[in-house]
Amino acid sequence: MSMRRTLIGLAVRFLIATALSLLVWWLFITPFDRLPFPPPAVHFIVRLLNFPVALAGELLDPIRGIAVLFDDDGSWCDFCTVGEMFRRQMRIAIPTYLFLLYLPAVMRSIACRRRRGTSSTSSSENL
Repeated sequence: MSMRRTLIGLAVRFLIATALSLLVWWLFITPFDRLPFPPPAVHFIVRLLNFPVALAGELLDPIRGIAVLFDDDGSWCDFCTVGEMFRRQMRIAIPTYLFLLYLPAVMRSIACRRRRGTSSTSSSENL
């Protein structure tokens, strides 16, 4: 049962990470006049959702996504097609979002283990 829950959790997190990555890409690539939101809102949403991906791209320098935060006037893909830029964005965005989606579960697991560890040592000290 535990293995099944783990695989379901991985699948759900993978779908959420893929959906977030595609949303950021769609908002980034679609012209402003075709979007249902005003341009400042789209710009804010893309910057907010793409911040972890841009940060990961700065840390893992050869692997980068769309540069909307740290635009250093150096192009990361001068002559790339849209498909190549999409592939590069997804290659860094999906693992980054997966990592972020697993952080709460890992932190909760560590906290539970610490609580169990301190409660068992305190009960053994009372004996």
